[in-house]
Amino acid sequence: MAAAEIQRALIEKGVMRHPQVTLRVQEYATQDVSVLGPVHTPGTYSITTPQTVLKVLSLAGGLTDVADRHIVVKRRGSEEQIAYYLSNNPQQALSDMVMVNPGDTVLVSRAPVVYVMGDVSRPGGYVATTSDSRLSLMQAISMAGSANKTSVQSRVRLIRKTPDGQVDIPVRLDRIEKGEEADVSLQPNDVIFVPFSWMKNIALNGSAIAASTAGAAVYAIP
Repeated sequence: MAAAEIQRALIEKGVMRHPQVTLRVQEYATQDVSVLGPVHTPGTYSITTPQTVLKVLSLAGGLTDVADRHIVVKRRGSEEQIAYYLSNNPQQALSDMVMVNPGDTVLVSRAPVVYVMGDVSRPGGYVATTSDSRLSLMQAISMAGSANKTSVQSRVRLIRKTPDGQVDIPVRLDRIEKGEEADVSLQPNDVIFVPFSWMKNIALNGSAIAASTAGAAVYAIP
């Protein structure tokens, strides 16, 4: 139809008497989809049709180890935001699929991290990869390989930042392990300090413990 219109215009304007017009599509118009946050190659990617959020994330190289699995798709030209949880269960991840339209933005947040420091097998930061992005104290200790035999489990401390400042909460890990006390729900950036048997480590102040996380390795364990 477009070729016929061009042909007719050429005749009417006296450019050609018997034009033969053929149109070929060299490139389709596309719109970029933006992928932002902790993915391996954040940026913009051209898509011509709606694609699954998994396909779009794969274009960006996939999630990094510190990425939250709660993904948000922001619709182009509106305030609509669609939440999607990238489950480790393939069946659930596929059944709850969200489509991404050309012009949309895919937002990936950094996952909450808690730190387990002191006399544990593998001190460091641990990414919360549970469906609600929360860890308990026992889960975090387990991720860190558990407390060593030389630790003082009756003097464990939880360092937490609050709007009113930093608080130092004593925790009886020994009693929690025996079921004599309830497990503790952790918040992002909490620091668990399991002291060594040496008195100088038991006496460390909360600020020094929190500062020690600056150079800590961060692990993602599904």
